[in-house]
Amino acid sequence: MCLDAWDVLDLCASRCKSPLVFCSPEDRPDVSLTREFWATTLKKAILRTYAVRLWSCLNLQGSDTVSFVEAMNATSCFTGQDPQEVRSLLSSLAFQCREYLQARKCPMKSDEPNYSLPHLCSQVCEFLRDQGFGPVEAPHFHDMMNLYPHSYLTTHKRTIPLSLVHIFVSVATSLGVAASPVDFPMRVLAHVSSPDPTMDDFYVDVYGSNEKAILSARDDIPVLLLRQGITSIIDYISPCLAQPMLLRTGRNLLASLRTASRVSSNVAKDSILLAFSLHILFTRRVPLISQMFTQVNALDVATFIGEALVPGVGQYHIQHSLSAACQEVMDQETKEAAIVRLRSQEETSIQHFVGLVFKHKIYNYLGCIYGWDPMCLATDDWMTEMGVHNLTRGKDQPFYPSFCMDGQMRYVAEDNIQPLLNFDRDIFTKFKDETEFLPRYFTGVTINETWAGHSRGRFALSPELLVSYPEDDTIGQAWVELPPPMSQVK
Repeated sequence: MCLDAWDVLDLCASRCKSPLVFCSPEDRPDVSLTREFWATTLKKAILRTYAVRLWSCLNLQGSDTVSFVEAMNATSCFTGQDPQEVRSLLSSLAFQCREYLQARKCPMKSDEPNYSLPHLCSQVCEFLRDQGFGPVEAPHFHDMMNLYPHSYLTTHKRTIPLSLVHIFVSVATSLGVAASPVDFPMRVLAHVSSPDPTMDDFYVDVYGSNEKAILSARDDIPVLLLRQGITSIIDYISPCLAQPMLLRTGRNLLASLRTASRVSSNVAKDSILLAFSLHILFTRRVPLISQMFTQVNALDVATFIGEALVPGVGQYHIQHSLSAACQEVMDQETKEAAIVRLRSQEETSIQHFVGLVFKHKIYNYLGCIYGWDPMCLATDDWMTEMGVHNLTRGKDQPFYPSFCMDGQMRYVAEDNIQPLLNFDRDIFTKFKDETEFLPRYFTGVTINETWAGHSRGRFALSPELLVSYPEDDTIGQAWVELPPPMSQVK
């Protein structure tokens, strides 16, 4: 349904926003938390579908059918940001720039006295610097958020050349300037076409505008290229359309993933999907598909990949490869969805339950169980790397898929799980704050605080987990209602 469903989901997500709900054993949290998660997740899927369909027009309808500015705006869709919000930020900036130029009595039309196109462009650069936009400091050059418009228009105004050129081209175009990006080898520049046939076109170095904003095609550009050992100048000075800049964004994203010191797992996944979507769409390289699909889930396949990326690549051989990869994911999803884990039917005793918060006996981190297997189902290589054979029971014991306080997901042996018997509510709240996908699995917390100085609690299962682990809810409820060990009672 794409954007037709956006408002309904947005309303649902905003109405459901609430703190983590704590309930007594007699009550059960409602599913608001889980509903909010899926509404938000579907909004992101809708935006990704919109973005890929937009970029697909460059393949299917011609490279000039989508402007550079609109194409770049859509990159934020992969993080769940509405492109309309990016447009609004750019429109507001253009309005402020016009007021800034008027206050300085800078002519903005070619028929005005003393009009100078280079001077106008240098004034736009000065306006951007006045608004806080400028070159990022070296230690933060590879910050992932320098690549997303919603971010570099607000919190990351000190950013990279491509992002600054995106802003400059948007603002300059609103003033009637014929500005385009240039895929220059060192850093992206802006090309400005002169309406005066007697005047040369020129270039704008937005990133270095504090030193020299206007670059001459005759004097400055050849020198810069020769410093890089490039003699074929014409290949690097032509204004370009959206596609080369999108591919450059994809390369920058992958470079940032390799070099960034710290990035959240959610932003990393969004960036991987964006980078590979752009490369597959425009380079049509089949080997990239297997790399991309290490981060793909069934919802991705059912939305932006299946509905937009597959038809958007426009070539049968890669469409076939993408479709085959999608089908494999959906087959696995169907298989996993059909599995119902009944602990009463397992030969191995399952000691712990879905929703249990625990402390790792060796590494001391806190985790929460969201599934279990009666034995280790990981690969032999993983078991060797993790030293599973050194455990008392080795691989022949239950293993528990779990997420940890830092948002990472781990596969934990039963030998290493120590249930947390007494804790305060802050522990549950921290789990929710640090784990974006927690509401998929849990709707709230059931907590028993009837014993003075002691409390037991567990995460209450979402509808999805209630189907997959139908006996665990009862086991968890009974565990919560147990009194503390006599050794702990004063």
